[in-house]
Amino acid sequence: RHRFQIDRFEAMLRGYVAEGPPLSPQEAAHLVDAGRLITLELASRFARDVLEDEYFAFDAERYPDRRSHNRARTRAMLYLAQDMADQRDAVAALVERHVGGCCA
Repeated sequence: RHRFQIDRFEAMLRGYVAEGPPLSPQEAAHLVDAGRLITLELASRFARDVLEDEYFAFDAERYPDRRSHNRARTRAMLYLAQDMADQRDAVAALVERHVGGCCA
């Protein structure tokens, strides 16, 4: 099961703040939900390929067919998105701490 690793998110955030251009309050606020939304988008793409069976490659050593692999991918992304949702308040606190002015 995939887990959201908040320590890695914080490391990424610290690195960006140290080296990247300044974020507007709106951009910083979007950071709180962006990863979860992208994860849900990817889950929907995997789910679509369960039905259409044409886009993503699959690991033939671990799965009998492309649909089985995409079902597993969909499930993994949904678990990850739920874990991200469960940690949303902690993510918002980190963004507020490192960027400020967006999420308090």
